[in-house]
Amino acid sequence: MASVAKREWTHNGESKFAWVVRYVDEAGKRRMRTFERKKEADKFRTHAETEVEAGTHTPRSVALRMSEICELFLRYSEGRLRDGKIGKGCHQNLTMIVDQSIVPRLGGRLITDLTFKDIEAWYEWLAKVKRYSPSTMTHRMRTLQQVESFAFRRKLIRKKVIAEFLAEIGRPPIDPIRTFSKGEILHLLKTAESTDRVYKPACHLLARLFVNLAGCCGLRHGEIAGLTLCNVDLELGIIHVRHRLTKFDDLKSPKTISGLRDVPMPEHIRTMLREWVTLFYKVNDRELLFQSERGGSMHSICFHAGHWKPLLVRAGYNGKDGWPHFHALRHFAASFMISTGMPMPDVASLLGHKKFDTTLQIYAHPIVGGGRHHEIIQSMAAQLMPLATQQGRNNGQQTIDLATV
Repeated sequence: MASVAKREWTHNGESKFAWVVRYVDEAGKRRMRTFERKKEADKFRTHAETEVEAGTHTPRSVALRMSEICELFLRYSEGRLRDGKIGKGCHQNLTMIVDQSIVPRLGGRLITDLTFKDIEAWYEWLAKVKRYSPSTMTHRMRTLQQVESFAFRRKLIRKKVIAEFLAEIGRPPIDPIRTFSKGEILHLLKTAESTDRVYKPACHLLARLFVNLAGCCGLRHGEIAGLTLCNVDLELGIIHVRHRLTKFDDLKSPKTISGLRDVPMPEHIRTMLREWVTLFYKVNDRELLFQSERGGSMHSICFHAGHWKPLLVRAGYNGKDGWPHFHALRHFAASFMISTGMPMPDVASLLGHKKFDTTLQIYAHPIVGGGRHHEIIQSMAAQLMPLATQQGRNNGQQTIDLATV
């Protein structure tokens, strides 16, 4: 049980007093906390008694500020990076989110003092002040939750406020996918095929290959840049996706086992790849199929600046409404596969998704809309109507026969 008592003393001839809350924590250790007003002391006493009884109390004397917790968390992340458990990109994103979104607003607060309202106010700040998209806010919230879980596992806190908040708000809506229409893809491919005196033959062919591999086969940029000579079977027309190239120029395996897959290539891509291997492939230690003129790998920064944006400008997509992302080609390929009737499990397999409901949630809704639904319903009705008509005729004939008897 906790108690509240008034403590009085004299300092330099001046009388002073304070309200002292004394209690015993769940470990049996005596604790004390001082307040200026009795109302605050009574409130804390009730709060402490409830937490001690529930086993969720963390004494203020051992509580750390959020900035200190975040520093420990990033040191832990650095260790995981050294051990190869996470990549450079993951660690970089965690550091960026902590430095830009968590510490500026919550860094000065004791982690034990964070309340549901504090997290709610921080969430509103992300939305209204920072104007982040729902997906970006989700990443920020998930990182804050990782920090909280890190502190919880080390018994620096006894309850998870961020987890409670996420459970209440539920999953935020997915950002609408900016993809290309069929007409836009045709225009983009036509632009890529057209020659430009500025481009050298190797650069021209490389841009065409990247756009076609993404738009027709649904490969990610990292998967295309990470293709090796031995994983492209030109005889059978099969691409063996076994690696991905990160923006840090690291050649890694796909993030999940489902990312390891074999993707068939159309004949026109096979023809372009034969031309590339014959004329422009450069022998290198990693056997990377695509390299720049200077022998560097085609990581995302290099490709986007030197090939993707110039192609968009030539096609008339000059970024007035935001630059279309290269990944939009993969979105189109997935949606086009679905709209042409390919079974969903097959689409998921070609895209490297573990479950086809992921494919359905991310890619199907932009293309399989009212028009597609109308076609399906009409097809169903067309199959049912002859049966219904024939059944109606049979029933009518039966009625006439009964009437004449």
